[in-house]
Amino acid sequence: MVRNHVAVGIAGLVVATLATAATADVVSSSFETGLDGWTSFQNGAFAPEWVPPAGPNSGYARLTDSTTGWGYFRAPAAFTAQAAQYGGALSFSLRHDVQGDPVSYSVRVGLTGGGLTLINEQTLPTSSWTSYTFGLELGLGWRVFSDLSRNYSAAAPLATQTQLEAVLSGLNGLYIAADYTPGYAPSDLDRTSIDDVSLTVVPAPGAAALLGLGGLLSALRRR
Repeated sequence: MVRNHVAVGIAGLVVATLATAATADVVSSSFETGLDGWTSFQNGAFAPEWVPPAGPNSGYARLTDSTTGWGYFRAPAAFTAQAAQYGGALSFSLRHDVQGDPVSYSVRVGLTGGGLTLINEQTLPTSSWTSYTFGLELGLGWRVFSDLSRNYSAAAPLATQTQLEAVLSGLNGLYIAADYTPGYAPSDLDRTSIDDVSLTVVPAPGAAALLGLGGLLSALRRR
């Protein structure tokens, strides 16, 4: 009977440890010391630039549009190494500086994973830093597209919860758009800046915790 009580206790510890490991966490980039691994996607030869902190201003990343299609900031592997949390959020601050063509598109993000591409948009960007939050759950505007080059449209199907969960659990790409005008001319200014990016994720069980459980189970087998 003692052995049974020990087994029940360890089983409870396993459940508690895995539940703790599955608690949502946040991956973030503040750009205080560099680009934090952010790159560009579909933006020709133009890569993001790091603007270091100066006085009271924090550091940030900026990207100048260099194509007629949709160009993006692409998140580093730290944002896709773990499953994103359904019910969590993607948050960031964004500023858009423009001269020439008018601003025509709303602040836009894309997610890829599980063989799917989801896109969502909010309001038009401005030349002032503005905070945006995209909730990662059903009914908040996520739509399914064939790829990240499509314009956001109400004609595209809204993502189901199953599709959202498939993308978030197999997340392999996270993108913030850097192009909000309809055309491209080298003489125009079409530049997007981002800062304080955060994504709610579910961290994998810690190796130390699993090793500890392995030790307890070994002890049980020796009884």
